[in-house]
Amino acid sequence: MPASDASVVIDVVNGRIVCDPATSVYHGRRATWSRAANATFSFRLRFTPKSGSSPWPFTGPKPADNWTDMKPSFSGVIAAKEDDAFKYDVEVDIAGVNSYDPMIIVGRG
Repeated sequence: MPASDASVVIDVVNGRIVCDPATSVYHGRRATWSRAANATFSFRLRFTPKSGSSPWPFTGPKPADNWTDMKPSFSGVIAAKEDDAFKYDVEVDIAGVNSYDPMIIVGRG
């Protein structure tokens, strides 16, 4: 298991959402998404299972529509089982910016 939690910074560059770094997040670790330091937008995330049996990767309740609230950051502790994989979508509150859908692997370790 890695010694530290995972942190992803979300930014909008030239009208496109950028998430950095690409990362794997392990069971029992905290994953945090936050907007870039100079950004003023809020974002929301939707997690969709790609493999495994967990419907939601985090401890705590799953949102009814699978989207987190629109905020400047999101953080959760991974509860997914080994070999579960989730795709996540990012939407920002900036008109004309399309959503972005990187892949996140959770539960390994």
